[in-house]
Amino acid sequence: MSYQVLCIILHNLHNILTLLMNTNLLENPVFLELCTYLDNLTEIQANKILLVNVTRKNESLLRKIIVYTIINGYSDIHVEIENTGTGHEANIFVRDTDDFQSVQNLKDTHKEIKERLFSLCNFMGGAVEGVNWSASFKVLLPPEVALKFGLIPFPGLPYGVNFRVEYIQTFSGLAFTCRLIDPQTTPKFADLKLPKLLSDTIMEICQAPSGLIVVSGPTGSGKSTLLNAIFQCLNDGSKSVVTIENPVEFKIFKHGAPVKQIQVQGEITFASALRATLRLDPQLILVGEIRDFETMDAALEAANTGHLVFATVHANDAHNTLQRMHHLRADTFKISESLTLVLAQRLLTTYEGPGLQRELTYDEKSWLANNGIFMDHITENVGPKLGKVPVIEAIVMDSTLKNEIRGSEKIDTFSVYKAARHQHTYESMVSFGVRCVLDHGCKLSQVQRSLEQNHHAKEFPGFRVDAAQKYGVNLSEISLAIEDFYAQRTTHSSAFLHEFMNARFGLCAINITPLVQNAERAL
Repeated sequence: MSYQVLCIILHNLHNILTLLMNTNLLENPVFLELCTYLDNLTEIQANKILLVNVTRKNESLLRKIIVYTIINGYSDIHVEIENTGTGHEANIFVRDTDDFQSVQNLKDTHKEIKERLFSLCNFMGGAVEGVNWSASFKVLLPPEVALKFGLIPFPGLPYGVNFRVEYIQTFSGLAFTCRLIDPQTTPKFADLKLPKLLSDTIMEICQAPSGLIVVSGPTGSGKSTLLNAIFQCLNDGSKSVVTIENPVEFKIFKHGAPVKQIQVQGEITFASALRATLRLDPQLILVGEIRDFETMDAALEAANTGHLVFATVHANDAHNTLQRMHHLRADTFKISESLTLVLAQRLLTTYEGPGLQRELTYDEKSWLANNGIFMDHITENVGPKLGKVPVIEAIVMDSTLKNEIRGSEKIDTFSVYKAARHQHTYESMVSFGVRCVLDHGCKLSQVQRSLEQNHHAKEFPGFRVDAAQKYGVNLSEISLAIEDFYAQRTTHSSAFLHEFMNARFGLCAINITPLVQNAERAL
């Protein structure tokens, strides 16, 4: 049997196993093994994990699902309670990055799951029904339980996981979304596997005494994790820190300087808390989310008056983030004066090897071509899931971009993209995603599903995409060349990047596109 045939068999077997794992959770062998373990614990041992009434089977099942989600590092639990007219039914969905496992049509006559979730969040059901709210609860796994399943708690402490809960009334009942926040597995900035040039640029901008750094992306894209990783680097005891969140997700420890973490609730809004914060002598400010003009204006004002402000907004990509800020009625002059860095993020799943090279389908080629990328084959890993890797589209607000938007009546995302594409740190969502397939074992299908296309890239490709096409190499080789160039440049080399690439890839400068040569202005 050839290696190629073996890879195809493994690839197909992986797809079949994945499909089986996405069926009823109650038929999942890993979940059933956990259930057996928990059922064999004494009532006292089990209640140390999460207190439930063992005579209520649905409460006990909820505890098992919560523990299962924790030990597998899944991201969310969705609980939907429906009034069927003859009683109540619960549908529970456990989500990984891109898959769901479920327990559906669970009879819940006595409303056990609903009442237990209300209790965990310290709410009485009758007092909150009909109201949308946010809350949180914490689950503490005893160290011996955590260690049995390969989880490493902090020394001398139980394995604690926070659950951020969003509750809302639906047409047929109500719904809870529980987001897992695990401090033990929260990555440090160095663990994010970012290109060195990008990570160095982020850290350099974050050392400035003032400015606004915005991270964008949908819910679950890793914005909070990225900001937490950055804050852990900056929180060295030399700066006072204030965070404003809903709810507070990660505890920031004091290292010799004051740290104040404020939770938005009731009459405390993001805007009012931020304006009050300016009287607390902060140097680093984190705003959990900007969703209105008042908060946006206060963040820009704080960034323009000697504070380094970090914030998140919901936007599709980096250049649309600027437009989103303007749609929140932010003044373009204030944006140009205060904004220093925009980071748009997504998460992709990584897989173990072996790698299998295959020919791209017509649709895949067309999709890539629309983003300025022309490929015929790709190599994808076909092993089991390994972890996650961030995809970050970064725009540094240099003088060119600041002049582009300063004083304009609106922000033209096309103009922003055309200016940003020359930056050596800039990598579009799609090109970064394709490189993650090549370098980190991601799947092209998830890149297509998860990452925003840039229809301008076909006619106006980014610097990296253009260089890969002209030099006849892939995006990973271009990325590695850029990293090597900057590593040499910090020591003894003073050559321009296109000269470095000419020597590396064996082309004359006359064959290189104007875009590659013009990108040297970013140096």
